[in-house]
Amino acid sequence: RFQLAALMNVEPGASFTLAPPKTGMWTALPSVPGQIAYALEHRPEVRDVLYRQRINKHEADAALLELLPGIHMFAGTNFDSNSFLLNDQWLSWGAKASWNVIKVFQYPAKRNVIEAQSDLLDKRALSLTMAIMTQVYVGNARLAHYRKELETAIAYHKTQQELVGYIRSERAADKVSEQTLLREELNALVGEARLNIVWSGHQTALANLISSIGRDPVADGLGVAAPVREVARSIRQDAATDGRHRVAANAE
Repeated sequence: RFQLAALMNVEPGASFTLAPPKTGMWTALPSVPGQIAYALEHRPEVRDVLYRQRINKHEADAALLELLPGIHMFAGTNFDSNSFLLNDQWLSWGAKASWNVIKVFQYPAKRNVIEAQSDLLDKRALSLTMAIMTQVYVGNARLAHYRKELETAIAYHKTQQELVGYIRSERAADKVSEQTLLREELNALVGEARLNIVWSGHQTALANLISSIGRDPVADGLGVAAPVREVARSIRQDAATDGRHRVAANAE
């Protein structure tokens, strides 16, 4: 309890109660191809590679522009304080052209560096795409595994609760011993604990999958200084909204 209070940043000595989660809540996600497309569009790692490729392309254009001769144009007015001159004020203009020949010999090496950098970025984008696809497929497989385990845990817990009720009735009629009733109640507690553990694993798998596709469950308008209540409300609203690229929570 003290560790949980510390994680929630609750004041020492404050009393709080925990609301158990609804174990009948499922999450409907887009199809796997849709998740991959969304991840490739929103993952920050992909954005970083795309920006680097764009910068590298501009570097190639800049290397070509450096080979062009530089042209400097000038114009101005002139004045001389010598009163014996016939024209002591005049205008002047002109242009100067310069060409750095050394950059012509440096261009092949610079072009090779830019091309090698472009190949490296292409391979990095390909490897990153494969890594994202792997994360999405593994996340879906893990979530499906926990869903099956959760179904089994829910069914076991429900059956055990019914069995405990039946044994209590039998005990009230003095048909079974106290030891039998205690054993079944203990099995019910074990089933409830197992259900909570599986539910926790299911929520962790779901969070990992949402993270792998690059979704942010918090609205863009909420900053780091937003109250916890507003952040929680945003997450609940996001989880309850169904859309093309949004996660929907449907109660069964």
